[in-house]
Amino acid sequence: MLMRIFVGIFAFALHFTSAYAQAAADFLSITPDARAAGVGSAGAALSPDASAQHHNVARYAFAPNVGGAALSYIPWTLENAGSMAAYYAAGFYRFERTAVSASVRFNNMGDIILTPDGQNFSTQSLNDFAIDMGYSRQITRHISAGVALRYVSVVRAELGGMTSSGAVAADVGAYFRLPVERNAFSAGLSLANVGTALDYGNNLSMSLPMSLNIGAGYFFNTLNNSSLSVSLNAAQPLVAQQGGEGVSLKQSLLSAGVEYGFMQMFFARAGYAYNSKSYGDQSHLAFGAGVLWRSISLDAAYLYSTSKRDNALVNVVRVTLGFVFAPLKDPKKQRLQPINPCNSCPD
Repeated sequence: MLMRIFVGIFAFALHFTSAYAQAAADFLSITPDARAAGVGSAGAALSPDASAQHHNVARYAFAPNVGGAALSYIPWTLENAGSMAAYYAAGFYRFERTAVSASVRFNNMGDIILTPDGQNFSTQSLNDFAIDMGYSRQITRHISAGVALRYVSVVRAELGGMTSSGAVAADVGAYFRLPVERNAFSAGLSLANVGTALDYGNNLSMSLPMSLNIGAGYFFNTLNNSSLSVSLNAAQPLVAQQGGEGVSLKQSLLSAGVEYGFMQMFFARAGYAYNSKSYGDQSHLAFGAGVLWRSISLDAAYLYSTSKRDNALVNVVRVTLGFVFAPLKDPKKQRLQPINPCNSCPD
């Protein structure tokens, strides 16, 4: 049943790829959590965490804990940005082979001064938001699939006023994990933001930023209380961005990152994301760190731009505060476990 949904949504995406010329609601493409941002946004095949809803909802089905939640804060770096920032909250609860999840995203674009009649002034806030719920399930011992349904609300500033529009969308994802002795190989596939158009009236319709994300990773579980994971990711837009000239493979954002863990408590991360100078030019270096104490985690990431184009999401520190909940029947799992090749695999 879940695979039929996956195929149906993929076919729906192919139709809407050519139906609308440009994409809006770019805030849906922002990597919200500090852990994934610290490895260059290579998130499709990362080991499961509370913020997996954005990258690949299918990852939740292999989470080593019964549940978790996370809250992320991403400030903007534009001059005079003031209170402009993005916020993201996500959480999940896992059963034996299935998991349910939800997330909320809020994007504050600041205030704008409007003059509807050309004389009187008024100040309005530009706020976008999205809310979604997801379901994932282990299909086999090594494969899971998931789907998330989303509602999106976007405000558009126009001369003399503002118009808002809503849309519904879905994400579908698949996750593969294979034990290799003490280590593990993982792979992920996610089709994001497949949905209806944002209709602003006056024959203006814009698509959501649909994208196809493919990733792979390898987890090394060493003998000296440390671990190392390597992640690769390719994110391909399926709809032209605003001002773009169509969809091209040159628009892909290619990412690679590493995460080092010590005693499952301290983490260091680094990554690089490459984007063609002719299509977006969002290339950047990423650095991150995290600490996990009992059931509470705190992660931070810093992005350094390597392109000449202005990017409002680099040169700032984004943070994520997380909470991990372990099964009551096994209090030894109170700490977040790294990918364990056989942990949580169905019999």
